[in-house]
Amino acid sequence: MLFHHYEFFIFLAAFTPIFALTRGNVRLGWTTLASLFFYAWWYPPYALLIVVFVLMAWAGVRAVRRWPSLLPAIIIITLLPLAAFKYTHFLLSVVDGLLGTEWTLPPWTLPLGVSFVTFTIVSLILDSRRDKAAQPPSLLAISVYVTFFPHLIAGPILRGHQMFPQLSGMRIDRTAVIPALYLFTAGIVKKVVIADPLAVYVDAAYLKADILGTAEAMLAVLAFMVQIYCDFSAYSDMAIALAMLFGVTFPENFRSPYLATSLTELWRRWHITLTLWLRDYVFMPLFRRLRGSLPSMAIFLTMVVSGIWHGAAWHFILWGAAHGAVLVIEHWTGFSRSAQNGRLWLRISGVLYTCIFFALTATMFRAPTMGIAGDMVLAFFGKNGWGLAPAGWPLLLGLCATALILHGLDTRDRITGLAAIIPAWIAAPICLSIIATCSLVASSQPASFYYFDF
Repeated sequence: MLFHHYEFFIFLAAFTPIFALTRGNVRLGWTTLASLFFYAWWYPPYALLIVVFVLMAWAGVRAVRRWPSLLPAIIIITLLPLAAFKYTHFLLSVVDGLLGTEWTLPPWTLPLGVSFVTFTIVSLILDSRRDKAAQPPSLLAISVYVTFFPHLIAGPILRGHQMFPQLSGMRIDRTAVIPALYLFTAGIVKKVVIADPLAVYVDAAYLKADILGTAEAMLAVLAFMVQIYCDFSAYSDMAIALAMLFGVTFPENFRSPYLATSLTELWRRWHITLTLWLRDYVFMPLFRRLRGSLPSMAIFLTMVVSGIWHGAAWHFILWGAAHGAVLVIEHWTGFSRSAQNGRLWLRISGVLYTCIFFALTATMFRAPTMGIAGDMVLAFFGKNGWGLAPAGWPLLLGLCATALILHGLDTRDRITGLAAIIPAWIAAPICLSIIATCSLVASSQPASFYYFDF
C-alpha cells in the first residue's frame, strides 16, 4: 500500500475514526493492528515477520537489562532475519567464487522495510542497555514503535527516546492538519510529478548504458540524482505529515542536501536518521577502538557498512568505500570546514564538486552491476561520442532544473511554515485537488518508492 495511491486514502479514512474514538492501550492496539494490515497489503505472510520483530524487540529489551553480558548475542539474533533475507545469496556467491562450489538456493522476495525495522530495533536494544533507570516499554508501546505505518517501510529510522514519550499523547491533532497537508502535498508532487517521470528515462538509459552518447549519459546521471532525492524525500515528507496528524513528531530526514559544500556536509543533510544511527552505533564504537592508531579508518568503515546496508552486492560496497575514502580525505585536509565557511566562489565550487561526485558514484547505486555502472560513467566522459539529444530532453531537463532551483526551500520547516502565511481556506482546496490528481495519475501508472528495495 503506497501513500499516494487511492487504496491508502481508503485505509486512512477507515483507520482515523476508530483511532479518534479510542483511548490508551486500546488506541495503541488499534494502531498496531491497522499498521500490520497496512504492511500485509503488500504480502500477507510477511506480516508475521513484523510480529516476530516486535516480540524480538520486547524480549531483547528485557533480556539485555537482566543479563547485560548477553548484548552481543541479542544483537546477532536481532540481525539474523536481515542477514538471512538480504545477504544469504550474496554470501553464497562469494563462497562459490572462493571455493569453486555451486551452492544454489531458490530466490525469495526481500521483505519491505526489513533493513529499517532491524535498525529501529537494534537502536532500541542498545539504548535500553545504556539506560537501565528508565522503565522498560510495554509490549504495546514497542509494537507501535516498530509498526506505526507512516515509518514502517522506509523510515525515518526512529529512536525509543523520540517515540515512547509521544505515545501517551497520540491523538487527532487538529492544529497539525494544515501544515501536514502542505507537507504531504509537497511529497506527492515530488514523487508523481518529478521522480516518476525521471525514473522512466533513467530506467531506459541504464538498459543501454554501453551505447549511450555523452548527452544521454549526462542527462541520465543528472536525472537519477534528482530522482532518488525527490523519491526518497517525498516518502519522508509524507511519513512525517501523516505522523503529525496523529500527534507524533518524526525527525527530519532531509535538509536540502544538494546545497552541501562538501560530502561531509551532504551526509549531515541526506537521510539524516540513517547518518545519525551510523554515527552512534557504528562510527563511535569504531572510533573508540581505533582512535589511538587509525582514527580515520572509523569513517571509512562506517561508510562501508552503509554500503552493505543499502545492498548485498559488490557495487554497493564499492559505493560505500568511495564515499568513505572521500570523507577521510576531507577530514584530513579540513576541506569541509573551509568550504562551508569560505568565500562565495569556494562555497559554489564545493557544491558543484559534491553534486558531481554524488551523482557519478550514484551510478554504482543505481546500476544492477559494476560493469553497467562503469559503462554509464565512461559514456558520461565521452566514450561513445556526444551522441544525440535524448527524446523529450526539454521536459526532463526542466523537471531537474525545477527541483534544483526550489531545493533550498524544500525543508520540513519551510513547507509547514506556509500554514502561518497562506490562509487555510485558500490553500487547503488547492492541496486536496493536487493530492487527488496526483493519486489518480499514480494509481493508473503504479511506481513504488525507490528505497522500498532496501
